Amino acid sequence: MKCSEHPDAPHGFMRDASHSAGRYVCECEFWEPQGVKIHAGPYGEAWIAQEEPVAHVYRIEANGRPCVAWDDASGIEVNAKLYAAPRKWVGLTDEEIDTAWRSVDYTVPYNQFRIGVARAVEARLKEKNYD
Repeated sequence: MKCSEHPDAPHGFMRDASHSAGRYVCECEFWEPQGVKIHAGPYGEAWIAQEEPVAHVYRIEANGRPCVAWDDASGIEVNAKLYAAPRKWVGLTDEEIDTAWRSVDYTVPYNQFRIGVARAVEARLKEKNYD
């Protein structure tokens, strides 16, 4: 992998990562510019999102666990699963699309059929991406 040319990117040998990968691994491979992330969508689209802090650590417990306070906790439920970054979108294979297509009753009027296909694809995508 080629090193980052960004002027703020750190460079240095990462021993454990290099050993695991079987090649030279530089610190810059895991670095991103502060405040800006480039996101890629499932269809090749890309966008830049300005990152803002959403929480802060106000104390570290004796066991090493951080105590975190959310800057805006509206919409967060107790025991909600929180992720550090969006999970990678998982699309459907041709076989899964074909299975969804064939799962819909083709004897119904076309309007119902096309909505049924869309719902079958939507259900499969939800299974793969949100469970």
